[in-house]
Amino acid sequence: MGKRQHPFTPYFIISEEKANSTHRFAICRSCKRAYPNKEESELKFVNKKTTCKNHLRNCEVFHNEVTPEEYERILNLDSKFVQPLDYEDDGENSCSSSQSQISLPLKISKKQKLNNLTTQPIYKYDQDQFNQSILYATISTGVAFRWVNDIHVKKAFAIANPTIKLPNRINLAGKILDNEKKSVQDHLMSVAEADEQGVTLAFDGWKNIIKQNILGVVLITSSGKPLIWKAEDISGNLQNWQTIYKYVIEFFEEAKNNNIKIIALVTDSASENAAARKRLQKNIRDKVFLPCFAHQSNLCVGDIFKISSQFMKTSKIYGKYIALMMPNDTRWNSHYYCFKSILKTKIALKSKEIPSEICETINNEQWWHDLQNLETLIYPFCAILNKLQRDKAQLHDVLHGFGYLMKVIKQQETSDFQTKMIEKLERRWKQWEQPLLLISFLLNPTYRLTKFNKNISTLNLVILGKWIIYYYMAWFDEKPLKILSELNDWFDKKYPFDDESFDNFDKDIIKYWKFVSRGRASELANIALRIYSICVNSASVERLFSTMGFFHTKRRNKLKHSKVLAMCQIRAKIYQDEINANIDYARECFYSNSILNNQLDEMEIENLEETIQYWIELLDDDTDLYEIEENNNDNILNSLLTIFVENLDDNSCTQVNNLEHPAEDNLAKWNLYDLFVSDLEIPDYFNML
Repeated sequence: MGKRQHPFTPYFIISEEKANSTHRFAICRSCKRAYPNKEESELKFVNKKTTCKNHLRNCEVFHNEVTPEEYERILNLDSKFVQPLDYEDDGENSCSSSQSQISLPLKISKKQKLNNLTTQPIYKYDQDQFNQSILYATISTGVAFRWVNDIHVKKAFAIANPTIKLPNRINLAGKILDNEKKSVQDHLMSVAEADEQGVTLAFDGWKNIIKQNILGVVLITSSGKPLIWKAEDISGNLQNWQTIYKYVIEFFEEAKNNNIKIIALVTDSASENAAARKRLQKNIRDKVFLPCFAHQSNLCVGDIFKISSQFMKTSKIYGKYIALMMPNDTRWNSHYYCFKSILKTKIALKSKEIPSEICETINNEQWWHDLQNLETLIYPFCAILNKLQRDKAQLHDVLHGFGYLMKVIKQQETSDFQTKMIEKLERRWKQWEQPLLLISFLLNPTYRLTKFNKNISTLNLVILGKWIIYYYMAWFDEKPLKILSELNDWFDKKYPFDDESFDNFDKDIIKYWKFVSRGRASELANIALRIYSICVNSASVERLFSTMGFFHTKRRNKLKHSKVLAMCQIRAKIYQDEINANIDYARECFYSNSILNNQLDEMEIENLEETIQYWIELLDDDTDLYEIEENNNDNILNSLLTIFVENLDDNSCTQVNNLEHPAEDNLAKWNLYDLFVSDLEIPDYFNML
């Protein structure tokens, strides 16, 4: 064991060189960092307790590195806590080392205890990071802020490092939380501001543990990243469409003042929200106002039980007698998972000794048959809901999903049930902004017009081109110059609108249209980018409320909603940081694997070279073709462009506002029943449930 160290040893580098027979030389770590070019002979002095203490008292560098409280605490350290220290003789802890390190390499024997080690001091620039880590640990685990005041916690940290100073509850829940909240909020605003395509605003209401009515507001970026923006207490305010309308206008103005571009608003289907959306979409044409399509899917599941008395009876028997999992109207897809779980336990239930009335139900094969049919029927609804509640769900997912639901309903054997479900779906479909959904299909290289019923005379490229012109003028407040020409090239699959070009972007439709926007087809690309940047649900607000409920419990009912909001924002940042770290790790593992990097065979390389050569030839040819084709577009498209655009004066935005909104225009309505081809494929996301 080495010589017993004085309490100031952690703040000095102890040299191997002896100053006398008893003591060695020491160098102040702060001075070593501040004066790296000075000779060690100018910085060293005898390693005595009084000498080191006096040096720390008079050292301006050290004084500036620590807080005043920490400075006083260090100078008043009691020598009783100091333990013997053995250095590993590897040269890294000597004065001749080129690196000045805070913690010294230790040679630890198996018999040596943790409190026998010299600890690393916490400097001022480390204290903020330490406080942040304590805050993150508190929020991540959901424990109360008072845990840092617990005597056992303090004792544990004192054993690990006696120089550590834990923040108290008041500072942790006050200044430290406020500083981190401001940092996180500034980052969220910068992310929203930097989104060139624009963000979707979603909000919903919730009642917390102390019965406050909270209005949660979330921004979803064009890439599907949710940003928790607000959570306001609206208790006492009358909940009607006028109030909602006022809130939305205020949100839009605040976002505009922060240079945030909002392109869409999504809310649930509550009556006041629907009424406010209906009036907003008439007055504000440069934004899209949509219902939450995930909520719409969940309502469709509820329609099944309202229409079918047989399915309702089956569900009630399940809930009354066999409650292995209980369905919950506010928990999406809970009905499906409940029925699925009971079907898996059929054999086990029949083998148990249970009351006779329950036994009658379990042994009733007709009941099991009905339950099986119910699970089969609900599955496509839940699969679609599972997709639409994701932040990256897009408008074409909505149209494909509900088109396939109609196909499922049409295949049902029960005619009365089938008729009523079709009426329900058609009623919901009629309330939506159909041209927007159809254009999302048209501009998706996977679909285009191939999935639509060709026998519908009012659904073709010319009709949809009219609505594309409308949206361009409504969103960008200017007349399009060549958008129909670009649409015609899109229909003919001319480069870069061919399928091969889209395949190069790994089915990332946003990335593909960004690439197209850098070329000549910028007008059509701007429409596509706006459409595919819209989030179609308000599920992120529901997740915000779930997190707020995680913090704001019965035992913590004195928390203010503003503080709970800050904790939710920080928790979301922690979660996102973990995701980014996992992605970076996976990417590093992928690129570091030499086997994966050498999997291309000679045939794949040859195909790649052929593809590149094909692109080069297309680029050479298109230089002259574009000028020729722009003057020789289809006569119908030119006529449409002339009628719809040239008759408008310079106040194109005013003209658009005078037109009937697409969500209410009877000429912009189609029947979902016969909208698609009969062999419409099952959506590829069905296997994700």
